[in-house]
Amino acid sequence: MAHGRDIVFDEAKKAGLNVELIRRKESLWRLVSELYTRADYYVSSTHCKLVESPEHHFAAPCPREG
Repeated sequence: MAHGRDIVFDEAKKAGLNVELIRRKESLWRLVSELYTRADYYVSSTHCKLVESPEHHFAAPCPREG
């Protein structure tokens, strides 16, 4: 989800985006699902932002209260 709204395959395709449907039984699905789960946990616990690319990564810790 992006900001609380699903981005579904059919809508992305109709919008002209270059997307590929990956079935749940494929090994890539498991890898992407694991990455999503780990990133979601990371930004839900100690950090507020996580940005990654093939060359760089950036994480911003949550501001401390008080």
